[in-house]
This record gives sequence, structure tokens and C-alpha cells, in this order.
Amino acid sequence: MTAVLLLLFASEVDLYIRSTLIERIEDTLNHVVETVEQYLTISRCASMLIFELINAMQINFALM
Repeated sequence: MTAVLLLLFASEVDLYIRSTLIERIEDTLNHVVETVEQYLTISRCASMLIFELINAMQINFALM
């Protein structure tokens, strides 16, 4: 009887730990995705700004 109770307790603890770890991993992955999305948005905006500056400089140079 003691062995059955111990096995039941161990399996419950195992299930709790696994579910908690899965939630934490999902939260971490969601945070990573948000961070990468922000970086890509900032990168894209910065690169567009650079290309706009280069185009403006080319137009100014052509007018001279």
C-alpha cells in the first residue's frame, strides 16, 4: 500500500513539474519572438531610412 501511495505521489509531482516547465518554456519562447519581431521592425525602419538618405544624396549630387 505504501508503494502505491508513493508511486501516485511521485507521478503527480512529475506531472506538475512537466506542466510548469512547459508553461515556462512557452513564455520564454513568446518573449524571444516578441524581441526578434521588435528587432526586425527596428532594423527594417533603419535600413529604409539609410536607403532614403542614399537616394536623396544621389538626387542632390545629380542636381549639382
